Amino acid sequence: KERLEQQVQEQSEDISGKQASIADLEGERQGLQEMVKEQEKVIASKEADIADLESTVKQQEEDIASKADSIASLTCSKEQLEKQVKEQSADIAGKQASIADLESVKAELQSRVSEQQQSIADKEASIAGLEGTVKEQQADIASKDSAIADLTSAKERLEQQVQEQSEDLSSKQASIADLEGQREALQETVKEQEQAVAGKEADIADLESTVKQQEEDIATKAGAIASLTSNKEQLEEQVQEQS
Repeated sequence: KERLEQQVQEQSEDISGKQASIADLEGERQGLQEMVKEQEKVIASKEADIADLESTVKQQEEDIASKADSIASLTCSKEQLEKQVKEQSADIAGKQASIADLESVKAELQSRVSEQQQSIADKEASIAGLEGTVKEQQADIASKDSAIADLTSAKERLEQQVQEQSEDLSSKQASIADLEGQREALQETVKEQEQAVAGKEADIADLESTVKQQEEDIATKAGAIASLTSNKEQLEEQVQEQS
C-alpha cells in the first residue's frame, strides 16, 4: 500500500511537472500566436490548431504515458511558430527596405517632375513671347509687296507652329527646322527680288524717280527681313535650348 501510495505520489508529481511544462509551452505558444497574428493578420486557421492542441492536452492529462508526446508536439509547434515569426520578421525587414527604396525613387521622380513642369512653364512663356513678336512682325509687313506677303504667310504658319509647340513639346525641333527652311526660301525670294529690281534699274532709265522710291522701299524691306531673320534665329536658339 505504501509503495502504491508512493507511486501515486510520484505519478502526481510527474503529472504536475508535465502539466507545468505544458502550461509553460502553452503560454509560449499563445505569445507566439499573438506575434503571428500581428504579422499575418490571419488568426482563423490558427484557432483550429489551438482547439486540436487543447483537446490533445486534455487527453494527455488523463494519460500520463502520452505526456512526453504532447510536450514534444507542443515543442514542435513552438519551434514552427518561432521559425514562422523569424521568417516573417525577415520578410518585414525586406519590405521596409523596399519601401524606403521606393520612397527615395518617388522623391527623385517628384523632383524631376517639378523640374520638367518648370521647364515647360519657361518654354510656354518663351512661346508666348514669340507669338507676340510674330504678331508685331505681321502688323509691320502687312503693306509690303508679294515677297513680303509670302513672308507674312510663312510667319503665320510659324505662329501656328509655335502654338502647336505649346501643346506638343516633342514637335519643336521639326517645326523650327520647317520654319528655317521657309525663312531661307523667303530670303532667297527677297534676294531674287532685289536682283530683279537691280536689273530693272538698267532697263527703266526714264523712271529714275520711281526707281529711287523703289530703292527706299527695298531698303525698308531689307530692314524688315533682317528683323524677321534675327527673330527667327532667336527662335531657333530658344527651341534648341528647350529641346
